[in-house]
Amino acid sequence: MKDLIKIFILCASVFSNLLNAKNFEIPEEGIIIKNITCEAASSPANNQDKYKLITMLIYNKNNYPIKSKILNFDLYDKDGDRLFSHGFILKMAPRTAAKEVVVVPDCNDSFFGRKTSYKFSMQS
Repeated sequence: MKDLIKIFILCASVFSNLLNAKNFEIPEEGIIIKNITCEAASSPANNQDKYKLITMLIYNKNNYPIKSKILNFDLYDKDGDRLFSHGFILKMAPRTAAKEVVVVPDCNDSFFGRKTSYKFSMQS
Protein backbone atom coordinates (compact mmCIF):
# COMPACT_ATOMS: atom_id res chain seq x y z
CA MET A 1 0.00 0.00 0.00
CA LYS A 2 2.84 2.43 0.82
CA ASP A 3 4.42 1.77 -2.57
CA LEU A 4 1.13 2.55 -4.29
CA ILE A 5 0.90 5.86 -2.43
CA LYS A 6 4.49 6.74 -3.38
CA ILE A 7 3.76 5.98 -7.05
CA PHE A 8 0.61 8.12 -6.91
CA ILE A 9 2.50 11.05 -5.38
CA LEU A 10 5.28 10.73 -7.97
CA CYS A 11 2.77 10.65 -10.85
CA ALA A 12 0.87 13.62 -9.42
CA SER A 13 4.04 15.69 -9.20
CA VAL A 14 5.18 14.75 -12.72
CA PHE A 15 1.80 15.25 -14.39
CA SER A 16 0.60 18.23 -12.33
CA ASN A 17 1.56 20.57 -15.16
CA LEU A 18 -0.69 20.12 -18.16
CA LEU A 19 1.92 21.30 -20.63
CA ASN A 20 5.23 23.09 -20.87
CA ALA A 21 5.90 25.83 -23.40
CA LYS A 22 9.20 26.87 -24.94
CA ASN A 23 11.40 29.45 -23.22
CA PHE A 24 11.22 33.00 -24.57
CA GLU A 25 14.00 35.60 -24.68
CA ILE A 26 14.01 39.36 -25.25
CA PRO A 27 17.77 39.77 -25.80
CA GLU A 28 17.83 43.57 -26.28
CA GLU A 29 16.22 43.96 -22.83
CA GLY A 30 18.22 41.22 -21.07
CA ILE A 31 15.04 39.34 -20.15
CA ILE A 32 14.49 35.58 -20.35
CA ILE A 33 11.18 33.88 -19.57
CA LYS A 34 11.55 30.20 -18.62
CA ASN A 35 9.50 27.34 -17.21
CA ILE A 36 6.27 28.56 -18.81
CA THR A 37 3.62 26.07 -17.71
CA CYS A 38 -0.13 25.73 -17.78
CA GLU A 39 -1.57 24.24 -14.61
CA ALA A 40 -5.02 23.30 -13.44
CA ALA A 41 -6.20 25.50 -10.58
CA SER A 42 -6.98 23.84 -7.26
CA SER A 43 -10.67 23.12 -6.91
CA PRO A 44 -12.96 20.80 -4.96
CA ALA A 45 -13.17 17.27 -6.35
CA ASN A 46 -16.83 17.67 -7.36
CA ASN A 47 -16.27 20.94 -9.24
CA GLN A 48 -14.49 21.32 -12.59
CA ASP A 49 -11.81 23.97 -13.06
CA LYS A 50 -13.24 27.23 -14.35
CA TYR A 51 -9.83 28.65 -15.18
CA LYS A 52 -6.17 27.66 -15.58
CA LEU A 53 -2.94 29.19 -14.30
CA ILE A 54 0.06 30.04 -16.45
CA THR A 55 3.21 30.27 -14.39
CA MET A 56 6.63 31.47 -15.52
CA LEU A 57 10.03 32.53 -14.22
CA ILE A 58 11.25 35.89 -15.47
CA TYR A 59 15.01 36.46 -15.34
CA ASN A 60 16.80 39.80 -15.38
CA LYS A 61 20.22 38.96 -16.88
CA ASN A 62 21.39 42.57 -16.67
CA ASN A 63 23.94 43.97 -14.23
CA TYR A 64 21.54 46.79 -13.42
CA PRO A 65 18.05 46.87 -11.89
CA ILE A 66 14.82 47.09 -13.82
CA LYS A 67 12.86 49.82 -12.09
CA SER A 68 9.50 49.94 -13.84
CA LYS A 69 9.13 48.27 -17.21
CA ILE A 70 6.07 46.47 -18.45
CA LEU A 71 6.36 42.96 -19.86
CA ASN A 72 3.36 42.33 -22.11
CA PHE A 73 2.05 38.76 -22.47
CA ASP A 74 -0.33 38.20 -25.39
CA LEU A 75 -2.14 35.10 -26.66
CA TYR A 76 -3.16 34.76 -30.30
CA ASP A 77 -5.38 32.25 -32.06
CA LYS A 78 -4.38 30.48 -35.27
CA ASP A 79 -5.82 33.38 -37.33
CA GLY A 80 -3.64 35.93 -35.52
CA ASP A 81 -6.43 37.47 -33.44
CA ARG A 82 -5.46 38.41 -29.89
CA LEU A 83 -7.36 36.34 -27.32
CA PHE A 84 -5.84 37.58 -24.08
CA SER A 85 -3.38 40.24 -22.94
CA HIS A 86 -1.71 40.93 -19.60
CA GLY A 87 1.04 43.34 -18.54
CA PHE A 88 3.49 42.45 -15.76
CA ILE A 89 5.19 45.46 -14.11
CA LEU A 90 8.81 44.45 -13.64
CA LYS A 91 10.78 45.77 -10.69
CA MET A 92 13.83 43.53 -10.41
CA ALA A 93 17.31 43.71 -8.93
CA PRO A 94 20.27 42.84 -11.18
CA ARG A 95 20.65 39.13 -12.04
CA THR A 96 17.48 38.01 -10.24
CA ALA A 97 14.38 36.02 -11.12
CA ALA A 98 10.71 36.40 -10.24
CA LYS A 99 7.89 33.91 -10.50
CA GLU A 100 4.73 35.28 -12.09
CA VAL A 101 1.29 33.73 -12.36
CA VAL A 102 -1.54 34.77 -14.66
CA VAL A 103 -5.08 33.37 -14.74
CA VAL A 104 -6.48 32.41 -18.16
CA PRO A 105 -9.81 30.88 -19.14
CA ASP A 106 -8.17 27.76 -20.56
CA CYS A 107 -4.90 26.33 -21.80
CA ASN A 108 -4.85 22.88 -23.29
CA ASP A 109 -3.08 20.98 -26.07
CA SER A 110 -4.09 23.57 -28.66
CA PHE A 111 -2.85 26.37 -26.37
CA PHE A 112 0.80 25.34 -26.47
CA GLY A 113 0.48 23.16 -29.58
CA ARG A 114 0.89 26.25 -31.77
CA LYS A 115 -2.80 26.48 -32.70
CA THR A 116 -2.74 29.27 -30.15
CA SER A 117 0.54 31.13 -29.77
CA TYR A 118 1.95 33.48 -27.18
CA LYS A 119 4.24 36.48 -27.42
CA PHE A 120 6.15 38.60 -24.92
CA SER A 121 7.21 42.21 -25.54
CA MET A 122 8.64 45.01 -23.42
CA GLN A 123 7.12 48.45 -23.00
CA SER A 124 8.94 51.28 -21.18
